[in-house]
Amino acid sequence: MSLLKIPFSLSILWAVKTIVTAPQPPARPTERVGPIGLEVYLLPPVIKACFYLTGLAEIASILTNHFPENVISRGILALLVNSSPVDRIQITWPFFIAWICCLSGAYIRRQCYKALGESFTFEISLRKNHTLVTSGPYAFVRHPSYSSAALGLYGAFVCQTTSGAWLRECSGILQPAWAGWLIGMGWVLAAAIFVVAIVPRLDKEDRIMKGRFGAEWDQWAMKVPYKLIPMVF
Repeated sequence: MSLLKIPFSLSILWAVKTIVTAPQPPARPTERVGPIGLEVYLLPPVIKACFYLTGLAEIASILTNHFPENVISRGILALLVNSSPVDRIQITWPFFIAWICCLSGAYIRRQCYKALGESFTFEISLRKNHTLVTSGPYAFVRHPSYSSAALGLYGAFVCQTTSGAWLRECSGILQPAWAGWLIGMGWVLAAAIFVVAIVPRLDKEDRIMKGRFGAEWDQWAMKVPYKLIPMVF
């Protein structure tokens, strides 16, 4: 069962990379609207590092466990496995559901990249050839790249912290006495970052697009009144 989880773990790393890697070069200073925030230059590398380290540790634990007589394997296992045995790493139903959410979020995010093309930058910007895209994911909500990123990253977070995950079972970091507290704080921190760093961008981007496209944006906003989640917000 442990070996079977490796493709799932690799796909989670692909999803995280897709979500937090800019599809286009940074906008030029003349194209930027306002200063660059922490969500642009700090969050992506931090998020990528956290998920990559955890995911690669899980994969390394699984692989080296199949060669226990090897000196290098024993050293890696001694470093990475500090509580339950590696056999506890497995695919569980909570993991599988979260994995579907993770990949779904990454897929929708990629569709946003394709829909906007060169106009999609992590910095808030206006380019000379900027167009108002109202098709694809943008036919359902006005800011689908943010909601899809949240779905994908929350899914990845659950995948790496739920039962059957290396971080939960083997690392020794999430001990039962305070595992729930740490995971809960992780959720609270992620939600706080989203509210503080991302939500203000929604209104700012709407104002910029309305100023650029005027009545065309108004018509689209009437057809697509929700910002992140259809029928909710």
